[in-house]
Amino acid sequence: MAKRRGRKSDAIRQVLAEHPEATVKEIQAALAAKRVKASVALISKLKSGNRQRRNSQRNGKPSPDFARLLLAKQFIREAGGIESAKEALQQLAKLLD
Repeated sequence: MAKRRGRKSDAIRQVLAEHPEATVKEIQAALAAKRVKASVALISKLKSGNRQRRNSQRNGKPSPDFARLLLAKQFIREAGGIESAKEALQQLAKLLD
């Protein structure tokens, strides 16, 4: 008889759906009650997959901070270097005061 693929993963996902805040050890104990033996690593991997990723990029778009860094880099290049850019910003600050 062939083994069904994904049986452990499906069982872990089911327990996670019922108890989303459960710890890895609690999930492992719940699975043991169902006679499913799953490693801590597999449970952790599937549990972390449920959380929303907190990357600086969302939907492939750069974060505003990254976009500002790119603009700063372009400004420095056009100013002729970091020292020239600093001097230009100091002069601009004097004009704004």
